[in-house]
Amino acid sequence: MPSTVTCNAADATVKFFVRYCLTGLDATTGATSASSRQCVVSLPKTLPCAPVTAPVLTSIIVMTSANVRKQFSSTMRTDDKLVVRGTGLGIASGSVVLVFSSTDTMPAVSGTTQRSAPVTSSSPYTSFTVSPNGETYTCSGSRVYAFVRVCNEAVNADAVTRFSCRVSAAFPMVCGNVDGLVVTNVGPSTTRQRITGGQEITIKGHNFGNNTGQYQVEIGGQDCGIVAFVADGKTVRCTTPTLEGGIYTVNVRINGLNNTDAALVYGDAGLSATVSSVAEVDGKAISFNETAADGQTSPNAGTVFIAAANFGRLNIGQLSVSVGGSDCEISSIDSKGIRCKAPQFKNATAKAVVLSVNGQTSKGSGDAILSTGLFLYYGTPAVMPSFIYATPSVAMVNESTTPSLTFNGTYLKAFGVDVNPGQFVVKVGGSVCQFAAADNVTYVCTAPALSAGVQPVDAQVNGKSVAANFGIVYGNPQAVLTSAMPSVTYLDTSMAAIVTLTGMNFGGNLAQLSVKVVNESVPILSVSPTTITVSVPAKTVEQAAEVLVQVNGYTASSVNLVYGQFYSPKVKWVVPDADIQSNSKPVLMVYGSEFGNNAGQVQVQLSGTNGNGTCDIISVADSIIRCTGPSLPQGMYLVTVTVNTKVSTETIRVIYGKPQVPVVNSVIPDKTPLAANSSVSQGITIVGSSFGNNMGQVKVGLSGAGNSTCDITSVSDTQITCVAPNLPAAWYTVNVKVNGQSASASVDVVYGQPLTPMVLSIVGTIAASSNNQTGQKATAIAKDFGNNRGQLSISINNVSATIVDIPSSDSIVFNVPSLPTGSYPVVLAVNGKTGSTVNLVIGDVGSTIAGVKTVPEAVRPWQTPAVTITGTKFGNNIGQVQVTVGKSSCSGVQVADTSITCTAPALESGNQPVVVIINGVVAKAANGTNIIIAYTCPSGFKTSNTSECIVDLNAVADIPPGGIQERRTKSIAVDDIDMPDDDLSDLVLAIIDKATAEASTLVPGTKAYKGAVRKFAAASGSRRTMLETKGTIEVDYIVNFPVGTKPEDITKAMAAVNDGIVSLANTPLFQRLGAVPAKDEIVPAEPKDDDNKKKVAIGVGVGVGVGVPLLIAIVVFLVLRRKQQVVQPGSSA
Repeated sequence: MPSTVTCNAADATVKFFVRYCLTGLDATTGATSASSRQCVVSLPKTLPCAPVTAPVLTSIIVMTSANVRKQFSSTMRTDDKLVVRGTGLGIASGSVVLVFSSTDTMPAVSGTTQRSAPVTSSSPYTSFTVSPNGETYTCSGSRVYAFVRVCNEAVNADAVTRFSCRVSAAFPMVCGNVDGLVVTNVGPSTTRQRITGGQEITIKGHNFGNNTGQYQVEIGGQDCGIVAFVADGKTVRCTTPTLEGGIYTVNVRINGLNNTDAALVYGDAGLSATVSSVAEVDGKAISFNETAADGQTSPNAGTVFIAAANFGRLNIGQLSVSVGGSDCEISSIDSKGIRCKAPQFKNATAKAVVLSVNGQTSKGSGDAILSTGLFLYYGTPAVMPSFIYATPSVAMVNESTTPSLTFNGTYLKAFGVDVNPGQFVVKVGGSVCQFAAADNVTYVCTAPALSAGVQPVDAQVNGKSVAANFGIVYGNPQAVLTSAMPSVTYLDTSMAAIVTLTGMNFGGNLAQLSVKVVNESVPILSVSPTTITVSVPAKTVEQAAEVLVQVNGYTASSVNLVYGQFYSPKVKWVVPDADIQSNSKPVLMVYGSEFGNNAGQVQVQLSGTNGNGTCDIISVADSIIRCTGPSLPQGMYLVTVTVNTKVSTETIRVIYGKPQVPVVNSVIPDKTPLAANSSVSQGITIVGSSFGNNMGQVKVGLSGAGNSTCDITSVSDTQITCVAPNLPAAWYTVNVKVNGQSASASVDVVYGQPLTPMVLSIVGTIAASSNNQTGQKATAIAKDFGNNRGQLSISINNVSATIVDIPSSDSIVFNVPSLPTGSYPVVLAVNGKTGSTVNLVIGDVGSTIAGVKTVPEAVRPWQTPAVTITGTKFGNNIGQVQVTVGKSSCSGVQVADTSITCTAPALESGNQPVVVIINGVVAKAANGTNIIIAYTCPSGFKTSNTSECIVDLNAVADIPPGGIQERRTKSIAVDDIDMPDDDLSDLVLAIIDKATAEASTLVPGTKAYKGAVRKFAAASGSRRTMLETKGTIEVDYIVNFPVGTKPEDITKAMAAVNDGIVSLANTPLFQRLGAVPAKDEIVPAEPKDDDNKKKVAIGVGVGVGVGVPLLIAIVVFLVLRRKQQVVQPGSSA
């Protein structure tokens, strides 16, 4: 081999030859040692002799076997072809490999790599063709990447590493359908160049890629030759085919996917472009700027939308817009129009809008050149347009129709130029009325189909509202006519008049309204959505003339226009919506008759001493007026209704506030008894005062076992009648409210007969008929009769008595009918049911007293004995019986016709007369002698000079003979032994009484008697000084048991007596005196004969001697006395 090789600079190759010679021939030089020998030379072999140039891919075209382009996808047919173009694609046959990958990284080339088979490339190695051989490719989204590997010698699929190879950069291809193939703009590459054919255009968008092999552009079906791709995949340039003037679709096709959104204008086709309106994009007004220069484009006046047609599609580069001669910079276009940024102007004006397409000025509506046909409004015109009414193209506009509306108005050409429907917008019911035509007095548009009702008209010029005080009526608007108000106060039959009709849902559109009075059409003078003014004719007679309003052919509810005084209004009652507060404005319902139905001729007036006012009418029917009352202070106000000057004469008064408190006296059923659970209607009358006369403000309720209301039928100031609810048997409280003010007192009404009334007594002194005076009253003391005089009845000897008052729950005052002397039964009935009764004594019935008995028989001055008086004709009514003993009343009187029982008071000792009075007449003693009760002092007590019983200290009570006597002495510690005689007497009596009570409880018939009473001062130095008190009182008492009492019973009884006397320490008397009984008793020894002799001896000694004998006698006496006592442990002795 030579040490150096010279490469062919043209293709960086070198040619190799092989020469073969016979033996002896120098193969290198060809020199022969013998001329007879021969050499043979091979054909040249071309080998690379320089580094391989990096390959570059420019396109890969997918072709069918018929050489038709097709889509590259993940699966290819075996007979498909891939035409690969680029540079540096190999230098020898078999030196190039095409590989596909799902990523932009070259994969290793092996037998399993997704790739083509080695291909044969031909000089100049700028393209080759390969068959996919049915291989499957993995796409990443809609992308796949192609790589070319070029080596400096032919290689097979299994790469030989010793050969020098180079790989191309990743070449993206579209795999399957393109995601988001978008075209945004098509236009000449040179600004505003006219397109006629042969001009270069620029197409912009997204996801174009950069594989020209997959990319095609056609215009009008003709190929637009690709000139260049921009590497960002968003721009491509091509050369337009030659076509006739017209608008042609631009078809951008990538890997078989088409985008036909754009269209290009050729030649003079731009002349066919039309513009229908210009409007601000955001719905804002285009305003002028006094500080701006006319035509100023930055800042702009706002973005406008030019509604246009036949100007191409997405071809901004072919379009230009000017406003008032200044450029309106286009920002975007779509199939409906063009958006551009309007220039500024310094004054309110209208500026001509001009659209140029492919260098040609387009035309506006009606083939008028845009410079004179369509204008953009700046600001508000000096005189604003206004609509008066709108005439539909059909007689009745129904919900399904889309009527043409001709709006009649004034100054509809804003700024004096033709109407721009983009800025002069009319809406009906919130939807746009599509513009058709306009001049200075009419605006024609097509309204949408809308639901039934009055659909509002909203018109605006450059954002400023156009006056349009009416709506368009669809279908039946449910119009209501509420009043017809004449222009005169009194509409006489002889006069024609102007009448204003008021109501709802009229619409206010004159073209859809008509009015008739008694079927005669009348001229309409003016309208609004709620009023119609008409001229009505005169009439020959007084009448209520029917007024009919038709809206869109549908008749509204009618009212009657009153001529003359056809109606005579009458007021029955007035019902407020709530209790009327002072100085409020209540809603009132006035009930009555002959009001008519025309609120325009009806007035409601309230008048009173505290003020006057008019009620604002809300609605009127023949028997009901609804109105809002005036604000008035507290008081009662007369309500009058006037119909066409005819005034009501009733005196119903409505109440504001609470000027008076209602009073309920009684409730009278219209049927007696008031039945419980009745299926028959029952009425009641509530009698009282301050009810007013307006039953609309009166409420009656019944509460008790069930709650209900009473349906009121009439009201006067003193009576309420109502239908009683059906309720079970019970007592029910009748509650009355007048304008929220409850009655001062309630009355109970009785259903059925749940209780039985009882008369306990009758109080009153009643003269007989010969002396009877008018209005003699008596009071029945009773129970279970309720408080409703309307259900009460009193009869005396079957003669009715008039009930005057029920002052309390247990008394009834009534007038006694005129009857002769006698004793008569008094019968009380409640809801027809009677109960127990007593007799009322009238006059002097000749009562007599036969005798008196007391318990106890011997009455002490401090006792209150039970008294029984016998006699005749006492009756049975304690209310007419009085009993006195010694000028003091006898309490607890019970009376029968022949006896009276009562409790006499404690009185002074002596004979106390007994007096019985029947009906004011003193009963006479049957035997003619005075009847007395003797009050005497008990044995052991004496009568003072004040006729009181006081204790006799040394006296011993007389004890009846026969009996077993137990003698005891009780020591009482006291604060003061010099207490008053009456206190000492009360103390001793308490001890005797307690002893009697305790002993007789265990042994009946036992009684205690007083013995001697002694006093000992604590400081006397006597044997009592050991009782650490201020003094001691000893009380002797004797308990006399009946003969035959067992000893053990006597022991128990005496123990009980002792305990009872000790317990007296807790009584008020003993506590006041500081008296404390000793717990134990002193039991004196029974007297003996020798003891008596000793006492006599002592007495003799005392009488005979003095000095020492006397002292001895005293000592002996004390010793003997000591021996008589049995001192109990713990006693004070």
